[in-house]
Amino acid sequence: MTKLEKKDGNVEQCPTCHKKIYCRMTKGSEKYPAKLQWQNEDGKAHYKFDFATKETSCNEDKVERSPNQPDIVTWPEIPDDEISPDMTELIIGEEWMIALAVKTAKKRHPSMSENNNIFGQIVNSIANRYVEMAKVKALKVGKK
Repeated sequence: MTKLEKKDGNVEQCPTCHKKIYCRMTKGSEKYPAKLQWQNEDGKAHYKFDFATKETSCNEDKVERSPNQPDIVTWPEIPDDEISPDMTELIIGEEWMIALAVKTAKKRHPSMSENNNIFGQIVNSIANRYVEMAKVKALKVGKK
């Protein structure tokens, strides 16, 4: 298992389930001293330790992914110095559309996990509708 640097406040991605994890200090107790621990957003331990095998593993019961999905995906990258103002405007616009779509999806499906593939599909559908509405608005503004 990949060893992540434990430093209070660090935020990493679990190499197993790819969820965001946070390095935080535990409260400790009479039995156990306070220590740095990788935790989920809710503050629960992300990893479990098997005392029999002396191995640490991801505490997630079920990793949601399709059977054919590879463990690592390599995406193309654009160096920061090659990103034009037009590209930056697109990036910001897309982030706003996704943020609005997530907000709408949470409102419509409050008990659904955000880490669910179906939730992601719902967000994508809503974001696409918002983009289409923005196009209509831009056309109307352009005619004035």
